[in-house]
Amino acid sequence: VVIFSGCSKSRKDEVSAYIKNARTFMSQNKPETAVIEYRNAVQLDPKNDVALFELAEAYIVMNKLGSAIRYYQRAADANPESIPPHLRLAQIYLQTDKLLKARAEVSKVLNLDPLSINAYHILSGIQIKERDLDAAVETLEKAASIDGKNIKTLISLAKLYIKTGKSEKAEKTYLKAFESDSASRDAYMGLVRMYAFAHKWDRIEKFLNHVIETPGIKEWKYTDLARFYQGRKKYDLAEENYQKAVLEAPEEVFPLIDLSEF
Repeated sequence: VVIFSGCSKSRKDEVSAYIKNARTFMSQNKPETAVIEYRNAVQLDPKNDVALFELAEAYIVMNKLGSAIRYYQRAADANPESIPPHLRLAQIYLQTDKLLKARAEVSKVLNLDPLSINAYHILSGIQIKERDLDAAVETLEKAASIDGKNIKTLISLAKLYIKTGKSEKAEKTYLKAFESDSASRDAYMGLVRMYAFAHKWDRIEKFLNHVIETPGIKEWKYTDLARFYQGRKKYDLAEENYQKAVLEAPEEVFPLIDLSEF
C-alpha cells in the first residue's frame, strides 16, 4: 500500500508538472510545444479533465478543429459535471452550422446550470441561424432577467429588437447597457448608429456630449464626437474634439493619426 501510494503521488506530481510546463509554453505563444506537454499529462492520466480541456484549447489556437473537438469530448466524458467543454463544443457546432449538435450541448449545460448566461447566448445564436428571431429575443430576455447588467446580453438583445422592429425597446436596452458600463463603446455607438439610421442628429450630438462626461476611455469618446461633427461638416467642433482626444492621451499614436488625417 505504501509503495502504491508513493507511485500515485509521484504520477500526480508529474502530471501537474506537465500541465504547468504546457501553460508556460502557451503563455509564450508556443502551442505546438504545449501540446506535447499536455499529451504527456494525458498519457499518464487519461481521465484528467483539466489536461484534456486545455489540450483542446491549444488545438483551437493551432486551428486544428477536429483534434479540439475530440479532446473537448474526452474532457466532458472525464468530468460529466464540467460545463466549459460543453460550452466550447456548442460554440464550435454553432460556428460550423451543426445546429442540432449545438442544441444538444446547450441542453447539457442548462441541465447542469439553468442560469448559465453563456448557454443562453449560444442558444440565441442557434435560433438566429434558424431564423426564429422571436425565439432568440425570448432567450436573451430570459438571460437579461438572470443578469440585468450583462453587456453582451443587452447589446445583443438591442440588436434583435431593431431587427424585429421594436425600436423603443432597442433604445431602452442600449441605454441600460450604457448605464451598466459607460466605457462600453459597443453600447453607446450602437445607440448612435440607431439614431443615425433615423436621422436623429440632434439626439446624437446631445448623447455623445453626455457620453464624454461619463467614466471610460476619454480619447475614444472625444474621437467619436469629432467624427460625428466631421460628418455633419461642423469642422471647427470636429477639430476641437480631435485635439481634446490628443490631450487626453498624448502618448497614444491613433489620436494623432486621426487629427492629422482630419
